Amino acid sequence: MTPEAKVKAKCRKVLDDLSAYYFFPATHGYGQSGGFDICCSYYGHFIGVETKADSTKTPTALQTRNAKLAWESGASSLLIHNENVDKLRDLLEEIKEHEGKGFNRLFIWKIDGAWISRTKR
Repeated sequence: MTPEAKVKAKCRKVLDDLSAYYFFPATHGYGQSGGFDICCSYYGHFIGVETKADSTKTPTALQTRNAKLAWESGASSLLIHNENVDKLRDLLEEIKEHEGKGFNRLFIWKIDGAWISRTKR
């Protein structure tokens, strides 16, 4: 199992533990490039998750563009690596606590080598 696959497995466990709906899109050349590794819906909220093996790995420009577009449309966009999988669980638990209304959306992304973390209601 690759290091990134291990991160995906940890994310899957979090999503399964909280009974979230999710899927791993596989475009096989037919879909949109730069999409999230995991698409999740939880209490009516969309969460896009891009996984990387560790915090030194950088998303592509297209992945960053798509994450920003998702954020601007009301979704949460997470760049999850081995050291921050807990951020996914924290967000899902907050969404559940508020039943999808009035929680803080989350944007965690690495842009130009710097980590950005934003919340917004």
